[in-house]
Amino acid sequence: MKKLLTLAIAGVFLAVGFAATADAQVKKPGYQKKTPKMQKEAYKEGSAGGGSISGTVNYAGEVPGAKPFTISKNPEVCGQDGLASEISGGQQFSKDGKRMFNFTHVVDKKIRHAVVFIDNVAEGKPWGDLGAKMDIVGKDCGFFPYQNIVRDGTTVFEAVNEDSVLHNPHTFYFKGKARKTFFNVAVNPKGEAGDKTGFTFEGKMAMKKGKARIFKLECDQHDFMHAWGWNASNPYVAIVGDDGSYSIDGVPDGTYNVCAWHPDTGIWCDEVAVAAGTTHDFTLCNKMKKGC
Repeated sequence: MKKLLTLAIAGVFLAVGFAATADAQVKKPGYQKKTPKMQKEAYKEGSAGGGSISGTVNYAGEVPGAKPFTISKNPEVCGQDGLASEISGGQQFSKDGKRMFNFTHVVDKKIRHAVVFIDNVAEGKPWGDLGAKMDIVGKDCGFFPYQNIVRDGTTVFEAVNEDSVLHNPHTFYFKGKARKTFFNVAVNPKGEAGDKTGFTFEGKMAMKKGKARIFKLECDQHDFMHAWGWNASNPYVAIVGDDGSYSIDGVPDGTYNVCAWHPDTGIWCDEVAVAAGTTHDFTLCNKMKKGC
C-alpha cells in the first residue's frame, strides 16, 4: 500500500512536470542551437482566430561585408558591371569580374529576407495559396526571390530561366553536415528548345513530409547563385518586408513559440502571448550564440 501511494504521488509530480514543460514553449528564449522540430500532428484547416502579431526584425552589431565570387563561367553575360543590383535591391551585383553578394543584407539596421513563424498551431485559418508553389526566376545570373516559403509535403517547384545561359538549380536540405538533394535539373537558356516549355521545369518537390525545415537552392553552373526556403508546418509564417516588418493574422489566442530565422543568424525564438493587435520585435545578430 505504501509503495502504491509513493508511486501515485510520483505520478502526480511527473504529470505536473510534463504539463509545465508543455506550457513552456521556449526553454531558453533567444538563439536556438537546434532548429525547432516540426509539429507532430498535421495542421488542420478551420477558421481563422482573432489574434494577430506584427513587428520588426532588427539587426545588431557589425554587418558582414559582401562576399566576392570570381565569375569564371559565362563572364560575358554574368560579369557585366552592376548586373543584378537593381532586381536584388543591392544585395548582389557584378563588379570587376566578380559577383559581390551581401548574404546578410541590412538596410537602416533592418535585416531583409528573415522569416517569422509560429510553431505548434494545431488548427486555424486555411492555407490559401501560401506555400503551394515555389516559383524561382533565374535572371541577371541570380535566383529570385532569395527567400521562399513552402508548404510541408505539398510544394510544386517551377524554375524559369530568363538568361541567355544555362542554369542548373540544385536544391538540397541539411542533415547534420550532409546535404540531401531534393532535385537537380538543368534549365535551358530562354528561348532555347529542350523540354516542353524550353526553359521551365515543374514537378512535385521530393521533400518527404516533416523531413526538413530549411533548404537551399544553388546553381551548379554558377557558384554565386543562391536562394533559400523555409518548410512551413502551418500557415502562420511570413517573410519580412524590405523594412524588416512582418505581420501574421488569424492566430488563435494563446501563448506560442514565435521565431525569426535568417540563414546567416540562425533561429531566434521568444514565448509570446498572442491576442488581437500583439506586437513583438526581434533583434538578430550574425553567428552569435549568447545574444546580441
